[in-house]
Amino acid sequence: HTRYWRDWSSDVCSSDLTLAARSPDARLRFQAGLTLARLTGPQTPAAIAEPLIALARQDHAHAWIAPAILSAHPDFLSRQLLPALATAEFAPQAESFLSKLVFTRAKSQPAADRPAQIDLVLGLGARPALLVALSKGLPASGDALAKADAAGKLSQVFAQAGETVNNPRQSLARRSEALALLAVAPLKVSRPILTACLSADRPPELQAEAIAQWGALGDKSLPFAIVRSWEALAPSARSKAIAQLLQRPDYLPPLLDAVGTKKIPASAFDAAQIQTLLKLKDPKLAAEARKVLADVLPPSRESVAAKFAACVDLPGDAARGQAVYQRACVICHRAAGQGAEVGPDLITVKNKGRPALLTAILDPNKEVAAQYMSFLVQTKSGESYLGVIAEDTATQLTLRMPGGVTKSILRADVKGSSSEGQSLMPEGLEGGLSPQDMSDLLTFIESLK
Repeated sequence: HTRYWRDWSSDVCSSDLTLAARSPDARLRFQAGLTLARLTGPQTPAAIAEPLIALARQDHAHAWIAPAILSAHPDFLSRQLLPALATAEFAPQAESFLSKLVFTRAKSQPAADRPAQIDLVLGLGARPALLVALSKGLPASGDALAKADAAGKLSQVFAQAGETVNNPRQSLARRSEALALLAVAPLKVSRPILTACLSADRPPELQAEAIAQWGALGDKSLPFAIVRSWEALAPSARSKAIAQLLQRPDYLPPLLDAVGTKKIPASAFDAAQIQTLLKLKDPKLAAEARKVLADVLPPSRESVAAKFAACVDLPGDAARGQAVYQRACVICHRAAGQGAEVGPDLITVKNKGRPALLTAILDPNKEVAAQYMSFLVQTKSGESYLGVIAEDTATQLTLRMPGGVTKSILRADVKGSSSEGQSLMPEGLEGGLSPQDMSDLLTFIESLK
């Protein structure tokens, strides 16, 4: 195959391209897709367009071939490939690939084409991912999609979606799908529906989805809505609300004010979130956080070490220790086939000895391996993410966060990143544990196989 491509002249025979695009060898199809893509232009001839379209139908999800196809000329992708693939039968299986084509068309084509873009997306069933791609491809202004929808076709879609979200007779899946459609609706349309989703009569899953969607919009009214609805939120939605509010600096002053006035209890924050607030770059906000969270701040590491010192010699029970692990460690550490891979697998540290294990738990910042140092990454859209770096390439940065959640951020979207050389594991995880609990946990770790 290598020799075949090296000897291929610049005057490529269309029949050879077609044969290569149909090859059972993925490497050959990749080379065909790459070459075909380079031959595209504003008006791509059928001899080039047809095998590339056929290749896209087959390999739209392939890790190498799909990007090769997407490197084609924007006019070909927008005017020939997208219309050829935009069918109700193909859309469900190729939503991710079609989203990239919809984004390219919105980004590259003139304003006069936008009504046709909306018609195309609506023709595929107003799928949320395609609407989001269309919105992101339009000029970066809050009303770009509304201006493109001069005929008001999307307004009808959004109205119907709102009715579905508010209808308790609809299934949760159907209501969630309708809520996702509102991600690109004007705030004056979506805000009342999102607010209603925080009511006590809404399922916890819908509350959490509404909070996540609202937070992604960067709407400054979100923290006030959460404070007003706090008592109505399910425990899982409250956890989601706190996590969402910590992602944007604009949300922090009203959040801290709500904690200071007891509208949100300080106990709603876990140990990691407390540490995040105490380490805020803004000294005024950090001081305010320390003040309003005073009742839940972890004690000094010296006093904690003294409290748990006897654990080293105290007999423990591995079965009870596994229960402690599941309560305190499972969101970041693997052990016995459970848990998330954020910090080290606990089987890799089982032989460190009880004193060293105890110190690592009680004082996680005393010694931090480079691969487990936490980084704070801020995006140009105003979000903040704290995690360990799982992947760092020329095009994107991927963070791994508690719970095993990963977040990939394009380099172009990163405003800045920083690290204080500290562990993602927060101080204070010993809260609520007795010396016997800690001894049981140490015994569990030592018993791992």
